[in-house]
Amino acid sequence: MRALGPATAIAFVILLAGDGAEALMRHENDVPAVTGWWLLLHAAVFVLVAPYKVMLYEVIWDVGSPSTPKPGARRRAILNVVALDLLLFLGGAAWLWLWNLHDRLGIPVLLVLGLLVPSWWICIRLTLAGPALALGALGVLPLSLSGAVSATKGRVWEITFAGLLVGAVLLPVLLAIIAATLWLQAAVVRSALMKPALMSPVNILSLVTSIAVQAELYRRMGLPSASHADRAPA
Repeated sequence: MRALGPATAIAFVILLAGDGAEALMRHENDVPAVTGWWLLLHAAVFVLVAPYKVMLYEVIWDVGSPSTPKPGARRRAILNVVALDLLLFLGGAAWLWLWNLHDRLGIPVLLVLGLLVPSWWICIRLTLAGPALALGALGVLPLSLSGAVSATKGRVWEITFAGLLVGAVLLPVLLAIIAATLWLQAAVVRSALMKPALMSPVNILSLVTSIAVQAELYRRMGLPSASHADRAPA
């Protein structure tokens, strides 16, 4: 995050603005309303943050100092990241929509909760899809999307445990922010924007930490290393 300097600051502001806008769209029970505007807001955030995610992949995978990749490579890398984020987000939004409306639609609660199992499995199998799509488009990672999915076979619990470790690292920060939110809303000011203002640091920390965990898992799996020299010249 320090290495990317201004880019990290811009990404933080984007996430903060997105969190603030989402807070204004929430129901009284703090559950987001799955509307067209809500979906459009998240799509916009994904598009704006995608260049930063690509830079994070480059820095954390240590592919060397920037050079000129083949024409259109960075644009393809960014579009690949946006497409993956949107795919995962739409899956989560569909589940949230079912959860909000399961009573009206007559869908059993256990069935809706049961859908979390295949969703978890899909997310596990796509753990390395981000770096494969981003760095693969830049020509610095010799790993295809199918290869990234195949690499996670038989490592479901290892990847799940790594994800839980990320949660454990962020938990003290999250608890401190929750406590600060409750105190500020009770003693200082009650505002819908208070929570997103305090939660945005957790969002950007979880983004960076999750990519760092992906890199560590990649190395532990013994997959082909990224190489700055493999980039094709313009």
